[in-house]
Amino acid sequence: MKIIERICSLREKMKENNLKGYMIPSTDPHNSEYVPARWNSRAYFSGFDGSAGTLVVLEKEAGLWTDGRYFLQAENQLKNTGITLFKMGLPETPSPIEWVNSNLKSGDNFGFDGAVVSKTTACDFLQILSENGINLITSIDLVEKLWLDRPGLPSGSIFKLEENYSGKSSNDKLFEVREIMRKNKVDYHLITTLDDIAWLFNLRGNDVNYNPIFVSYALIGLEKSKLYIMPSKVNDEIKEYLTNLNVEIMEYSKALDDVTETVNNSIVQIDKERINYLFYSMIKTASRKVIERDTITTLMKSKKNSTEIENMKLAHIKDGAALEKFFYWIEKNVGNEKISELSASIKLGQFRSEMGNYVQDSFCAISGYKGNGAIIHYRVTEETSLELKKDGLYLIDSGGQYFEGTTDVTRTITLGNPTDDEKEDFTLVLKGMIDLSMAKFPEGTRGFQLDFLARKAMWDRGKNFGHGTGHGVGMFLNVHEGPQNISPFPRDIPLQTGMVISNEPGRYVAGKYGIRIENLIFVDEPYEGEASKFFNFDTLTMCHIDKRLIDISLLNCEEINWLNNYHQKVYDNVSVFLNEEEKVWLKEKTSPLEV
Repeated sequence: MKIIERICSLREKMKENNLKGYMIPSTDPHNSEYVPARWNSRAYFSGFDGSAGTLVVLEKEAGLWTDGRYFLQAENQLKNTGITLFKMGLPETPSPIEWVNSNLKSGDNFGFDGAVVSKTTACDFLQILSENGINLITSIDLVEKLWLDRPGLPSGSIFKLEENYSGKSSNDKLFEVREIMRKNKVDYHLITTLDDIAWLFNLRGNDVNYNPIFVSYALIGLEKSKLYIMPSKVNDEIKEYLTNLNVEIMEYSKALDDVTETVNNSIVQIDKERINYLFYSMIKTASRKVIERDTITTLMKSKKNSTEIENMKLAHIKDGAALEKFFYWIEKNVGNEKISELSASIKLGQFRSEMGNYVQDSFCAISGYKGNGAIIHYRVTEETSLELKKDGLYLIDSGGQYFEGTTDVTRTITLGNPTDDEKEDFTLVLKGMIDLSMAKFPEGTRGFQLDFLARKAMWDRGKNFGHGTGHGVGMFLNVHEGPQNISPFPRDIPLQTGMVISNEPGRYVAGKYGIRIENLIFVDEPYEGEASKFFNFDTLTMCHIDKRLIDISLLNCEEINWLNNYHQKVYDNVSVFLNEEEKVWLKEKTSPLEV
């Protein structure tokens, strides 16, 4: 069925339910970024398959909202669908709420499925639409009525992540959570986010592509806990493990009813940004009091312990070896055999799979040659895949999941004949990446306060990039993790010891090339400064940076020294995994720049 036909069917169901508009978000009941196939509803009805977007359908109009990472992709995928692209972040772009509010009138009904919309978003809609007399209906799932071959719940098994990887037992984590619960004076803490649940219980699964997590809810009490999950996913060993943690295994489909009954007349802590509106409404009615705070485990999870950091270092060394084998293969074979964006990304996955304790990729690789590299979150397909030639820039953003940790790295290389513009832009991006890597900052510093370091070299020449500079990264968990980030948009989370974060400035010239250089960095142990503790970053990623694209005249001595030291570290750590020819090649790639 074509997208136009699906939209028409949706409008027919809207009419049957007396709705003038309907919203389909990207999320699942757990507010996940990457969702199981069952909840790929927005992609099913719009044809746009980026990870972030919201579809709103009215009687005669339809709109899709997404951010700057996906503008080019969305423009291509929405062609001839009748769906208008609304570019989020631009001053002229109305929000979905504003657009609905201006297109409907008093007495009209607007709806969505409250099970896949967060409490915060739902309450915003409720407040603004009610001011205009528009009724909000949150209990109708039109997707289930129309998506006849909709996938079921994922049913993969779960497994325990041993303590030599996690660095802390689940029993100790539960103890710390309960201490915070007592401090907050709550009886129960409902955790709805899948990576938090996996981290807390030291369990992993395979329900979601690229993320080793499993579909579940967790209700933590002061003495015992409940894990809501499909029982078929839990083998006898895991049952015994959870029983010893005083965790009761409950049917996932019964979560809403059982949680509501369990928390009756109790004080419950929930995360208003992460809980879905349906769950919130039921708990609000049943409990004596609802405390709205961040999920307790989110900050705990972000601060990797020393065991996790050491494991992540090993994961990045192995990942670096796979990358260096890949780039060696690219350099030796482009022009001699047919290599495309798609086949190249597959080949990189093969190199990663040869590394010990590799599980899967951490996201779908962004493999972009020339103009495709300018599409920030480009997803290569058979139809769009370009053949790599011996000229132009090639960008690949990819990562792996290992038992030791999660990786995310971007490199841009020249395949031949780099232009002056390409070299200038590459060097400006490199300066930003290095300058952020070298940052020293006092205790209490937020990520947004450091963001300018990655942009200043470009700003000085009237250039910029339209995405955040850094996101948190999990330890054998989600490649995008909070609460910390580095971005122009303020987030009131101080950077703290053990936080892992990406450092990825970029430069994109539509139709010509994209440049991004990304390392993962972590906040090292503090040292004493004047009147305050100070911090600096250490780098996890181990992969060379293409010197052929550097205009050395744009780098200062400190930046050159940083790059030379980094390249020496890359060679020392990664070369042990390479054969002799690859070692010789990498030795040249990491040889010092001359001042």
